[in-house]
Amino acid sequence: MSHPKGFLLRLILALTLNASVAAHSQQRVIINGLYIDKIDNEQVSVAKFYMRNRLIVPSYIKEAGQVTQIGAEAAKLLYWVREVDLPEGIRYIGNEAFAYCVSLTTFIVRAETPPELGKDVFSHTDISKCTLVVPAGCSTKYKDYDIWNQFGTIREIGQ
Repeated sequence: MSHPKGFLLRLILALTLNASVAAHSQQRVIINGLYIDKIDNEQVSVAKFYMRNRLIVPSYIKEAGQVTQIGAEAAKLLYWVREVDLPEGIRYIGNEAFAYCVSLTTFIVRAETPPELGKDVFSHTDISKCTLVVPAGCSTKYKDYDIWNQFGTIREIGQ
C-alpha cells in the first residue's frame, strides 16, 4: 500500500502536535486512549484517537460527560483503522475527522439522526468500499444525506 508523499512525517508531526496540545490544554484530557475536549459541563468532543484498529467511542465518559462530537482531524492519517463505532449521541463530525483512513471497511453510527458533517470528513478515504451501519429503521434517513449516501453499502443494525 502506498501512502501520500510525506505521509510519515505528517503523521509524526500530527501525533506530536496533538500530544503537545493535550499536555498544555486545561480543557483537554486523555481518557482510555481518547483525547477529550469539554464542550460544556455535560458534553464532550473526541479530539483525537489513540492508535487502534477499531475505534469505539463511548456514549458517555464518567470523568467528562456525554460524547456529542468528533473533533476536526480526530482520526486523520490513522491509515490502519478498519472499523469506527460512534454512539447514539453523536451530532457532529468535524472537518477531516476520518481523512486518510484508507483501511476503513465499516463505519457504525448509532445516532438515529445523521450527524452533521464538517468539510472533507472522509477526504482520501474511499467510503464507496465501506459499509455504513445505522440504527434499525434509519437507512432511508442516511441515504437522503449527501456524503452518507456515498457509502458502498448502507445496512441497519441487526441485518
